[in-house]
Amino acid sequence: MARQLKKSALTLTIEPLNSDRWDDFERLFGVRGACGGCWCMYPRLSHQEFEAGKGEPHRRAMRQLVASGRVPGLMGYADDEPVAWC
Repeated sequence: MARQLKKSALTLTIEPLNSDRWDDFERLFGVRGACGGCWCMYPRLSHQEFEAGKGEPHRRAMRQLVASGRVPGLMGYADDEPVAWC
């Protein structure tokens, strides 16, 4: 006998990363800062600067960028849960 599963639609939204969403960004990136402490600073720095700043320095730099009012990227949400970054 086949079991029927109730289908539920996800509510997907895309929002600019701003100071109000910083906690969501940190939660999405986790304690390691996504890929080995990058905090998505790789495309913003020279190779030497990037290698020197992995981890906390990159987290602080991204937070300053967000606090400046610039929008460095977009957050994706599924049912209000952060699930993606671009």
